[in-house]
Amino acid sequence: MSGWLGTALASTLPINVLRILRLVRLVRAARVVISVPEFYILVSGFTSSFKAILFGSVMLVCIIIVWSIIAVEILHPENVQITYPSCVECKWRFQSVWSAMLTIFQQVVAGDSWGEISIPLVEKAWWTILFLFPIMMTISLGAMNLILAVIVERATEARENDQVRKAQKKDAERESSMVELALLCDSMDYDGSGTLSLEEMLNGFDSNAQFKALMEQMDIMREDM
Repeated sequence: MSGWLGTALASTLPINVLRILRLVRLVRAARVVISVPEFYILVSGFTSSFKAILFGSVMLVCIIIVWSIIAVEILHPENVQITYPSCVECKWRFQSVWSAMLTIFQQVVAGDSWGEISIPLVEKAWWTILFLFPIMMTISLGAMNLILAVIVERATEARENDQVRKAQKKDAERESSMVELALLCDSMDYDGSGTLSLEEMLNGFDSNAQFKALMEQMDIMREDM
């Protein structure tokens, strides 16, 4: 039994190791990609606006359902009387809620062949424009633009939050550098006066790479001293 167990473990262990190595490579690749500022902004903007996209889609579907129910009751009796030479199934586009939903989505949301059914329908019964026009206004100019505005707002908030995070990170780095700077200043105080003269600071900036890096990290250049 132990022999079979040892053989099984010996055969599965290399496979598990390979899987772990692949996972590590994937994590490293993800870190490299996220380190690109533009890609990070895109990802953070998409994740922050995902909820707006989701609920906006639900709202859009609800509006389409309401108009589809109205279209079945009002538009279908007129549309079924029209003869479409190049589209046999067009007269049945409003016969059910589902077919009406597909038609409204195709014409208004996707913007495909709006005049194929709507124009003959208006020519047959002019008053149908009183329903077709509000459908376009509420869905195309209303709901879709509102969803887009919310998505842009959420993406802007994500960018602003990222800028705040970067500023906080930079402030934390500056605070952590103060202790190191104090130790460097003490080592650069050659005369032991307890203070650094301008000459000592300039010499430290030119000769001490660590002091120079700390100054540049705090946006202090040699000419600013």
